[in-house]
This record gives sequence, structure tokens and C-alpha cells, in this order.
Amino acid sequence: MKRFIARLAGCAVCIAAVTAGFSGCRGKTETAQVSAEQNSSDSFIVGFVFDGYINDGGWCYEQNRGRVAAEAAGIKTIYKENVPATQECVKVIDDLINQGAKVIVGTTFGFMDYMLKAAAAHPDVIFLHCGGYKNSANLYTYLGRQYQSRFLCGLIAGSETKTGKLGYIAAFSIPEVVRGINAYTLGAQIANPDVQVIVRWTHTWYDPSIEKEAGKSLLDEGCDILTEHESTAASLEPAEENGLMTIGYTTDMSKTLPKSYLTSSGYNWASFFVPAFKAMKAGTWEKANFWGGLETGVPVLPSYSDRVTDAGKQLVSEYTGKITGGSYKVFQGPVYDQEGKIRIPEGTAAGDGDLLSMNYFVRGVVGKVE
Repeated sequence: MKRFIARLAGCAVCIAAVTAGFSGCRGKTETAQVSAEQNSSDSFIVGFVFDGYINDGGWCYEQNRGRVAAEAAGIKTIYKENVPATQECVKVIDDLINQGAKVIVGTTFGFMDYMLKAAAAHPDVIFLHCGGYKNSANLYTYLGRQYQSRFLCGLIAGSETKTGKLGYIAAFSIPEVVRGINAYTLGAQIANPDVQVIVRWTHTWYDPSIEKEAGKSLLDEGCDILTEHESTAASLEPAEENGLMTIGYTTDMSKTLPKSYLTSSGYNWASFFVPAFKAMKAGTWEKANFWGGLETGVPVLPSYSDRVTDAGKQLVSEYTGKITGGSYKVFQGPVYDQEGKIRIPEGTAAGDGDLLSMNYFVRGVVGKVE
């Protein structure tokens, strides 16, 4: 599950403080995997670069599901797994282009500067980068407005908690992660105004042992629901093992966490990949960054367990309609930070620039933006 910070053109200055060094799994670059149809006469091929393995059960798994959906829709693909966010990324991209890729999809935030370099070297190739904030003539960003589904998950967490303490395990305090924590908190407060969201930073995208220890520490503080922004579900295992509750991230984790699962803040990448690749193949794609909300079908709650009460489901249904209908913004005033300072005045809502540079926690979050 990884990194990302969606951005629209012109917002680079808003999040210039975000470093490009974050990445997920490390290790040997895998041999390129090729679509069975690659050798047909059709020359339009999309190359995917994954920083982890496609069977990770989280971020890469869900991005790969989008790739598979694109293949099912007639788009030929090739890919490489476990590519580090280093100069090696450029070599991998060059290799995919030499194999015929006309589009390169970099699936993690850490690839940003390397994709920028590769895009300059290959001006006739379209580059799509998940979650970055840098653009060029042929480099565009894509992401879902995950803070909207995080908000919906918060509605459920606030409805189901018995202790009023929600645990949130997160990797790095980049704007995307901070924004998600805040959205989750605001949703939980609608259901339970006194709820606390206790944050534990791991400072790694992928280290199951550190993640699991972070989850355990939050249970020790009385949290009865855990959620995460990491590459695996390891941080949620302590809740699974102790009869408590979990809210997953990126993908449906009902089978991974059968005893504790409530729902997930998930992605459905096919909703973006399939139409975008078809348009590129046809030469009709309108060049633009993508930051799609619930209405696009990219951020989703993929499933509910039987543990979710009708009250929680009703709140989700109500606010989904309000958000997609435009009558409600997740970050609409009044919103106060932890020190009681008004950040979003009543009658206003945060603009995209504010969202993309968010560097404070809202009232109700226990922890610091590190």
C-alpha cells in the first residue's frame, strides 16, 4: 500500500516539502512479466513498474488487479515487480520501453524523480505516476481522493467503537497520510463526538515486524479498532488476534482478517486504468492529472462484514450521497486543529491546494505530524 499523494497540475509548490525518497519493498528487480498477447500485431502496450510484489495483499496487489482488468478489456501490458526507488527504476523503465511500452505506469510515490528523468528521455511515451506532484509535457499523476473513503470508514469506526479510542498506524507524515488521518477522524466524530484517533508512526512503508508492534502498542492504550496506512496488514494482526476490530486499507481484507474486519478504504484502479488506456490507444485521451473522488469509482469501500451495524451503514449511505452530490465536503468548516486554531472557517471548504499541502492534525487526533 504505499505512498502517493495525488496532485493536480500547479500544486507542486503546495507540497514541495514532501521528499521523493520514500519507497516500499526493496530487493532484486524481477524479470519482466509479459502479457500473453504481447506478440500480436497490435503495438499499443502499457508497462507497469511495481515497487513490491503483486501478491502482497495490499498496494501492489490492488494496482495489479487494475492492470489485469485492463488486459481483460483488450489492453496489452508488461510489468516488473519489486523495483527499488533508486536509479534502477530508470533502467527498468528503459527496458519496458525497449520492449514496446507506449505508456509507463509508476505505481508508487518514491518513483517520482526517476520517472521525471525517464520522461525527459522518452518524449513520445506517456508516463503516469501514482501520487506524485511533479509534471512535465508527458508525465501526469493519478490517484483517488482516498480521504473521502477514509471519512466513510471513520463513520463506521465511530459507530462501532466501545472505548472511544481508535488506533491508526501510518508510515510517513506526508500530506496524503495526514489528510487521511484527519478525514478518518472527522468522520468518526460525526458518529461519536468524543472519539480519539491515536496515531503511531512506523517510518517505513514495509516492515511487518515494526508494523505489528505498532498495532500492539495501540491496543495497550485501549484502542478497540485499528486501521493503517502501510504496505501490509501486519499492523492489524494484533486486533485480529485479540478479538477486536479492524478497518483495512487499499483492498478488501475480509479474508485476511476474517475475525476482526469491518470494512476497507479501498481502491478500484480499473475504473481509471481501463477508460484511460482505451482512450490512449484510440488517440483520444485528454492529457491531464487524475484525482478522482467517490463518483469515479476509484476510492471505494469494497465490502462490509456482518459486524457493521445498520447505524454505521446508514451513515455511510447518507454521506456518500452528500459527497457525490456535491452538498458535503469532507473538509468543510468549521475545522479546528489540535491547538484549537481554526483551520477551515465555517461556511468554507478546503481547496485542493490546502488538501495537497495538509501538514496539521485536526482536533481529536492524538499524536504529532513528525
